[in-house]
Amino acid sequence: MKEDLKLYAGIAIKSGLKWLFVACSGWILTLVFLIIVLIQQHGAGHGKMVVFFSQLASTNWAALVVLLASPLFFFLYFVLANKIAIQTLIYNLWTKKGMDLIRPALSTALKRITSNVNWSKKLSDEAMLRARLLEASRRDKTISTNTKRVVTFSLKRIKLDDVDLQNEKLSLYDVLLDKLLQYFSTFAEPDFLLFWVLLILQILLFSAAQYLHQI
Repeated sequence: MKEDLKLYAGIAIKSGLKWLFVACSGWILTLVFLIIVLIQQHGAGHGKMVVFFSQLASTNWAALVVLLASPLFFFLYFVLANKIAIQTLIYNLWTKKGMDLIRPALSTALKRITSNVNWSKKLSDEAMLRARLLEASRRDKTISTNTKRVVTFSLKRIKLDDVDLQNEKLSLYDVLLDKLLQYFSTFAEPDFLLFWVLLILQILLFSAAQYLHQI
C-alpha cells in the first residue's frame, strides 16, 4: 500500500511539474513580450486609445498583434497546460500500473455519478447524457481532485452515442467503466508539439515587432 501511494504521489508530482512548465513558461514569455512592446510604444497616440491602435496598425502591425493577442496567449497556455498535465497523469497511471490504485476511486466516483443520473427516464440523446454525467461529477464534493480531473477529462472524450438509452436494464456504470478503461489503454505519451508551435509563433511575432520598431 505504501509503495502504491508513493507511485501515485510521484505520478501526480510529475503531472504537476509539467503543468507548471507549460503554463509558467508561456505566461512569463507573454508577459515579457507585452511589457517590452508597451514600453517601446509609450507615448504613442498621446493617451487616446483609438489613435494609439490606429497608429500602431499603420506603423507596426506585429506589435499590435502582440498586444491584442496577449490575453489569448495567456488563455491558450492555461488550456494547454491542463491538457498536458491530465494526459501525463492518465498515461503514467496506465503504463506504470498505477491504475490498479486509482481504479477503486474511479469505480466509486462512477457509481456516485451514475446514481445521480436517472438516465433511462430523463435523457434522450448522447449530448444530454454527457452533460448530466459531467454535471454530476462537478457537483460531487466527495470525489478527490485528481480522480475528478481524470473522470471529467475522459467523459468529454469517450464515445457515448452507441449507448442504448432506451434499455433500462443496461448498467450505465458498467458501460462507462469499460469505456474509460478502453480509452486509457489507447493513450500515447503526451508531447509538447502544440506548446512549441505556440511558443515559436509568439517569438516570431515579437521578432517582427522589434524589426518594424527599428526601421
